[in-house]
Amino acid sequence: MPENALLSHDLFEGLHARAALVTDVEVVDDYPASVLAHARRQHRWVRGDWQILCWLLPWVPTTHGLRAQPPRRSSARFKIFDNLRRSLVAPATLAWLLAGWTVLPGHPGVWTVAALGVAAAPLWLALARCCMVRGRRARSRAFLRALAEDLTTPPRASC
Repeated sequence: MPENALLSHDLFEGLHARAALVTDVEVVDDYPASVLAHARRQHRWVRGDWQILCWLLPWVPTTHGLRAQPPRRSSARFKIFDNLRRSLVAPATLAWLLAGWTVLPGHPGVWTVAALGVAAAPLWLALARCCMVRGRRARSRAFLRALAEDLTTPPRASC
C-alpha cells in the first residue's frame, strides 16, 4: 500500500488485519457542531470509501505501480461495494426528487411520496416483520416501544 494513499482506513484495516467482529459494542460519535461540520465529515467518509474502490479489481496500487492481488474473499468485496452503494443513496435520492419535480411525468407530489416511502423502507420492513410473527401482540408492543424510543432519540451518524 502506498504511503498516505488511503484517507479512510478502518474498513481496509478490518479486511486485511482480520479484526474480529464485535456486535454488542456501540461506539457513539459526537454530533457535529454545525451542518457544515457534518457535511465535511460525510464528504471525508465518502472520499475514503471511494479511495478503496481499486481493491475490488484484480490488481492493486503499490509504491511501484500496480500489481496483481490474490483473490479477495467475497465478504470483503461485498463490504467495500456496500460502502460505495451507501455513499450513493443521498445523491440518488436528491436526483430522484429533482427529476420528479422537474422532468418526470405525473404530479411532483407522487414522486416525493415515493422517495419518502423508499427512505422509510426499513420502517416498513420492521413493521411487516412484526405483523407476521407469532405472538404478535407482545412483539407489537416491543416494536412500538422501540419505535417511540427511536423517534425521541436524535439520529446517529452512519459509518
